[in-house]
Amino acid sequence: MTPANAVPEFLTDRTRKILDLSAAAARRRGGEQVRGEHLLLGLLEEGGGVALAVLHHLGVDRAALERAIELELGTAPAGSDWPMTEWLDRAAAAARELGHFYVGSEHLLAALARGGNPLVDRVFAAHGVTSQAVTAEIGRLLGRQIG
Repeated sequence: MTPANAVPEFLTDRTRKILDLSAAAARRRGGEQVRGEHLLLGLLEEGGGVALAVLHHLGVDRAALERAIELELGTAPAGSDWPMTEWLDRAAAAARELGHFYVGSEHLLAALARGGNPLVDRVFAAHGVTSQAVTAEIGRLLGRQIG
């Protein structure tokens, strides 16, 4: 299930936990497919890591973001999205850009911020979260410039 670019050995324990929480979020909503919104909910529920630090430094309130996702889930269809393996491929690509040999929470956030899930895109736009801002803040927090 995990793509070659993000083999399980390279997923951090935190990322594994986020994926488990994401799958649980999908199941609670009657689905088996983990979509981008479930990954974001899992990331927020896990509650730590570089990704949450990035959001905090961008002035995003975690609870408000979670409420916005829940509201969107209740009022709008999820729309098109990629399977979880595609999200992991995108996170692995973000990790490679940083020169990392692991996929952490920050890489999942970067993948989500690059777009591809209409619900997450709307929620991020409403909270001022852009791919450029996420990428820059990850680089700042980790002491690296990424393009």
